[in-house]
Amino acid sequence: MQIKFVYGNIFGRVFLKHNDLVIYSALLDFTWHREDKKMDLVKALSEQHMKTELPPMNVGDTVRVTVRVKEGNRERNQAFEGTIIAKKHGGINETITVRRISYNVGCEKVFPVHSPTIVSVDTVRRGKVRRAKLYYLRDKIGKKAKVKERV
Repeated sequence: MQIKFVYGNIFGRVFLKHNDLVIYSALLDFTWHREDKKMDLVKALSEQHMKTELPPMNVGDTVRVTVRVKEGNRERNQAFEGTIIAKKHGGINETITVRRISYNVGCEKVFPVHSPTIVSVDTVRRGKVRRAKLYYLRDKIGKKAKVKERV
């Protein structure tokens, strides 16, 4: 049994070769461990700022998002109620797109779920949908733009 050491220049990795089969040795890869520590640091920092108490939100649900609004030197809470038409990203970067129609004009807002300006997200009504994105609701008007309620 003969094992040959083949040194690769790719990120300082060391390869072992036996009978034309390349065996990779992760123990000798120092850059991998440094990258891993960086990722753990980013993950730890992001988990620190994530909200722990969030209600279960799904696409199609009607939610009331309360946002802290600052006007001059005053702060107040403002509610925005509508249907979740999209959920994007994940972790600390998670966002929801909420759509509502007021005075026959559609209005969409994108809310970062873990933002400190978001005071609360309350689920008003559960929706029954079979899609991940409800962008087709933008073209619907009136009762056609409603989502069935999940029982």
